[in-house]
Amino acid sequence: VDKTIKLDMNSLKLCTTEMIARIPLLKDVEFQEMLTNAQLYRIYIERYLRSHSIVNTNLDLIVAQREPTQFGVPIEVYFFLSDKVWNEYEQIQSDIFDHLLVMVREFDLKLYQYS
Repeated sequence: VDKTIKLDMNSLKLCTTEMIARIPLLKDVEFQEMLTNAQLYRIYIERYLRSHSIVNTNLDLIVAQREPTQFGVPIEVYFFLSDKVWNEYEQIQSDIFDHLLVMVREFDLKLYQYS
């Protein structure tokens, strides 16, 4: 799976201790003054994928911010699934990205949406 999630550049900001505390998967992340909500979201994505039983963690798993464009800040998410059955594969990767898109709000981020 290789997809991008485009964040609205105007929603990037420094994160707070409350932001870290409200997301159980991040409870052991140490607060740093210059940690941004986008950095924290990337950490979350990687941990979420590594905790997902159908993600093949023996192969590459990359979560990277790409160069900002007029269409937002792209977060590239690249990973492999263990399941190779096409219909199941499509359902699983769709479910994973539904979750990642919804979680954007938990980091006080917004998705880029052309208006």
